[in-house]
Amino acid sequence: MHRFPIAGLLLLAALPLGCDLFSSSDFAVNLVNQDSQAIHILAPGDAFSPDNRLDPGANRFANFPNATGAEPKAFRAGANGMVFQTVTCTPSADRAPSNANVVYRASGLLVCEDW
Repeated sequence: MHRFPIAGLLLLAALPLGCDLFSSSDFAVNLVNQDSQAIHILAPGDAFSPDNRLDPGANRFANFPNATGAEPKAFRAGANGMVFQTVTCTPSADRAPSNANVVYRASGLLVCEDW
């Protein structure tokens, strides 16, 4: 009996049924520090912590499960427990962002890119 080839075919047939790494309702934003100093970039709901402190040139991703990317999101930048920049990123009406970034620039501005 050759059960292995049949089991393999069944597995291959089941793969297209929805084994995605991210569901269509997951949304991620790349947070980038382009400044020469370490900075905290806080996603909605974040508090200051070592997890959101970015060294110069570093980045991290903020994940939003069960979000389409169509809703505006507010981000904050700060240091030593104090927020000194806030930006609300609003997706373009004609598309949901696929490579959304929030960047703290060397000029001291927190900006939305590719929204």
